[in-house]
Amino acid sequence: SRKRQMWKRDRNMILGIIDAKNDKHRVLKRLERVAKLRGAEILAHCCIFSGTRSQDQDELRKVEIERHKLWLDKLLEPLKAAGIKVEHQIAWDAEWRDNICTAANESGCDLVIKATKRKGLTGRLRKSSDWQLLRTANIPVFLIKRQEPFESAKVLVAVKADRSDETYLKMNNSIIDLANEILKPYKQGELHAV
Repeated sequence: SRKRQMWKRDRNMILGIIDAKNDKHRVLKRLERVAKLRGAEILAHCCIFSGTRSQDQDELRKVEIERHKLWLDKLLEPLKAAGIKVEHQIAWDAEWRDNICTAANESGCDLVIKATKRKGLTGRLRKSSDWQLLRTANIPVFLIKRQEPFESAKVLVAVKADRSDETYLKMNNSIIDLANEILKPYKQGELHAV
């Protein structure tokens, strides 16, 4: 079952969600920091799609994937220079929200890191990739809301308070351990749990 498989991972690897439409890439600094802290490898996942009409849609897809591979190679150079083993994958999918959830569940990684944005009330009520990822990923999800200085950090974790199920107890402990691990190097760190 999906629930029973969720913590069986083959290697210490972090899935970093890269947004091809955002040029700030706040997720890279966090990926580097957490990967170094955990001694982990990184799998950078980028989902792209073009609604452009072409006589040869397959060729358009190939060209766009190749162009983004070159871009990702350059974007990830600082992580490789920092001594972190980095792989990347590019997916071609119009349904990018579903795609990143599938990538999280099929990656073999034990953590997902994704940047998020501040949203107003109407933005919070809409379907978002963040909520979809939180609801469907079978591994912990680390959402980065802003680029905080490295002296302080706040981590919010959500756990399921079901003491009758051994799987949930293991997941809860793993999530809290991971949060404490992430907070360890910060001079001022706060862990909040719901």
